[in-house]
Amino acid sequence: MNKIMIHTLKNYAASSLNRGQDGAPKSSTFAGTWRGRVSSQSIKRSLRKSPHFDQFADAGLIGIRTRELPALVGAELKSAGWAPEDVDKVIAAFAKIGKNATKEEKTEKSEKSEKGETGMTKQMMMVPASAPAAIAEQVKVLYGTEAWANLEDQIKPLSMRSVDVALFGAMATTSIFPNVYAACQVSHALSVNRTQKAVDFFTTIDDRTGDSRMIGEALFNANCYYHSIVVDFDQLCRNLEGDRALALTVLSKLIEAVYTISPSGKQHTFASHPLADLLLVELIDGIYFDYVNAFEKPIEATDELPLVEGAATALKLYTDVTDRLYPRKLSRHYVSALPCPLWDSPYASETDLAAAILKKVAAHA
Repeated sequence: MNKIMIHTLKNYAASSLNRGQDGAPKSSTFAGTWRGRVSSQSIKRSLRKSPHFDQFADAGLIGIRTRELPALVGAELKSAGWAPEDVDKVIAAFAKIGKNATKEEKTEKSEKSEKGETGMTKQMMMVPASAPAAIAEQVKVLYGTEAWANLEDQIKPLSMRSVDVALFGAMATTSIFPNVYAACQVSHALSVNRTQKAVDFFTTIDDRTGDSRMIGEALFNANCYYHSIVVDFDQLCRNLEGDRALALTVLSKLIEAVYTISPSGKQHTFASHPLADLLLVELIDGIYFDYVNAFEKPIEATDELPLVEGAATALKLYTDVTDRLYPRKLSRHYVSALPCPLWDSPYASETDLAAAILKKVAAHA
């Protein structure tokens, strides 16, 4: 079973996890009603920056998303004792690599230039942590030769062996780095309940006079989100250059991060960091699908059935239906903080669940 489907129900109190251009928490219509939404981009960033991935960062296996690759290469050469004028020429040469910038990036680059910040690539790049040093070594050979005129074509493509790139993919904007097909699909989290925007009216008070010096408003909401992620384990292994042991460790840390980590939007204001009330992991051969349609009818809390428990019940009923209508070979595992009975054989802890998942995935290999 090489596909791993991870589903969560996570209930947030007052929060603004992921905002749109209007400053309000993102939302979407679903089945005719407004729902809270957290974008997949926000979720992926929270995962790759989570403490669960620190061990990969310490090993140089977390990428760098930046437009400052030229400056990073220059820093490597400077530390190797290169003359400042030669470092500046290298930085200027690398600022020309990649595809043309978008309108927004051109505006940003213009603003950076006005501030004296130059040496940026045309577009944002996702590069391995080892890339600046590896490129610098090639520059030492190419600099001052005829090949330097065609720098981008002369740099040998670099390995993209990086945990977050292996999971979430990377679209190359230069021939220096290859495209990486994502091993992990991440949905937008969607609230199981109707959402309502609320307003936090605030003032700032002068400590010495007690006067109000500023007033403002912050929009927020409170939702229970259903979220799903699917991991193609075989693709993950390919992206990690066949290192199955590393791929198993990545899968374990991803499961931990999914049920514990929250997006960082306005957390200094709201500090909303719940654990998942339900973590459901499925190992699947063949087709996979999510269960968002379990919440086509928005869940409403009652005195008898709280919101999260109602959502879990709806999810269980929907899996019963889809299991019957669309039989698949799957292995289902879950942990829950809820009192209601769900699927057979719940695990006592996430640790037990993860161990069972890794054992089954390793056996598949």
